Amino acid sequence: MRLGLSKAAIEHYERAAQLFEADYICLYLTAACHREVGRQEECESVARRALARIEKEIAVRPDNGHAMTIGAIVLAYLGETERAKEWASRAMTIESEDEQDNYELACAFALVNEVDRALDQLERYSDEMPPERINWIKRDGDLMRLHDHPRFQALVERSEAKLAAVQSEDEA
Repeated sequence: MRLGLSKAAIEHYERAAQLFEADYICLYLTAACHREVGRQEECESVARRALARIEKEIAVRPDNGHAMTIGAIVLAYLGETERAKEWASRAMTIESEDEQDNYELACAFALVNEVDRALDQLERYSDEMPPERINWIKRDGDLMRLHDHPRFQALVERSEAKLAAVQSEDEA
């Protein structure tokens, strides 16, 4: 998926989801890949399956902020904007120092057109992210609504400068 091979990733994520019936991450990523290649019906079908698994997880562990965050994204894929906003807001109330959770929250907020909240989360994430991650951020379809925003563009510029500095050090 990160290599831009979304069609190939679908097969692998589906297989992984079959191997572990409680896993919702692989189904979420499968839905994201379908969305990336323009297969909206398939995206929604897989997103419904992911949501069912996420709801089971949250019933057992209501403090699982990661499940809430992924659930918000999946709900956004399904067009359930208000519910997605509720889940993302609820996920924010659960303390998480996980950089990936901050990134996924940025995606959730971007998908429901909460641009400032998405950028707040993305900026929080970008402070700690590996410099090469900027290449993914620029391609991530969940963040497309942010691309023309000056804060997003400034974040990209800062991150690309960090990456160039790291690459320059590696070459030296």
